[in-house]
Amino acid sequence: MTQQVFTGGLRPNPGVLLDWPERKQALARIIIDGLAGYTSVPPVIMAADVEDFWEDACRMHAAIQACLRHTGQPPVIDWKTVLADDSNRLGTVNHGERATGHARDEFIGHELVRQYGGRPMLLGSLNGPDDVCEWLADLHRTTGAIRGVVKCAQSKTGIWLVNLSGDPQQIYDDLYRAAGDDDWTLVHHEESPERFLAQGFVDMVDECRFFIVDGRIITATSLLHYFREEDLSDQWHKQEILSAMFRPKSEAFGQDATDPVTTRWAVMRDYRQFVERILDGRKDTFVVDVAFDAATGRMVVVEINGMPNAGLFASKRARNCARTMLPERCS
Repeated sequence: MTQQVFTGGLRPNPGVLLDWPERKQALARIIIDGLAGYTSVPPVIMAADVEDFWEDACRMHAAIQACLRHTGQPPVIDWKTVLADDSNRLGTVNHGERATGHARDEFIGHELVRQYGGRPMLLGSLNGPDDVCEWLADLHRTTGAIRGVVKCAQSKTGIWLVNLSGDPQQIYDDLYRAAGDDDWTLVHHEESPERFLAQGFVDMVDECRFFIVDGRIITATSLLHYFREEDLSDQWHKQEILSAMFRPKSEAFGQDATDPVTTRWAVMRDYRQFVERILDGRKDTFVVDVAFDAATGRMVVVEINGMPNAGLFASKRARNCARTMLPERCS
């Protein structure tokens, strides 16, 4: 199985949640049954992270189904190697996985993020070359910025909102407070070069995710946390409607998200045109998040991620897996 679709073994299994709608429970069991012939599904641990397990299970199931649908044959997968190796994974990194050598995010600070991000940024380290706390302090002194964002290239969940001042030590201390239980990630990597991306904070709205294969848009989805493919009901049977549903306020960093959800086709149309323009003949395979800068109304690139490390939300994962794994069959 290509590492562009899935990398690493299944996370601990939280099981099928009984508070899920019946349709979602049924689809979850179909996914588990579909995996059973290829690998041992981990036993249920009630406290396991729901998103970690089910995102990976959905990717694996979609990849298997894509091969069956387009070739009539199951994929040839060296499961022993795939399930034992998480060195290419950027999912949630916890203390129990500290020594396994997770991959560095190859897309952090990507040129398209720098060019179209609409905010200053620096890829550096803590207490090392290109110290990001020094840079953020200078950003505060020169622009008056009061908040910044620090993202770790070694941890998918390593992204923290910090208060800025002219004192690098104060920013450093605030970063550790923001990191909380992830503080070991900072300790483990703080002197490594290009492990931390520091950015000026931009209030973003209507965030949307585009899945790109060989420079072509394959599927897209808004980033409402609780609208996923499995949540489709009879009322929302058309996935295109689901993918275009937005909540005006950003849900990042725990901000209030009480505004009503609306379907806005014009937003999706504008985003698609924007993404096609910035790709401009590129042949990359990745996932790009875009949003509107709330202050200027301009479209910006939020971040770029690899396929296995980007949440699925309401994207068409089967179509994406088919195009990624079997391009000659899905041109």
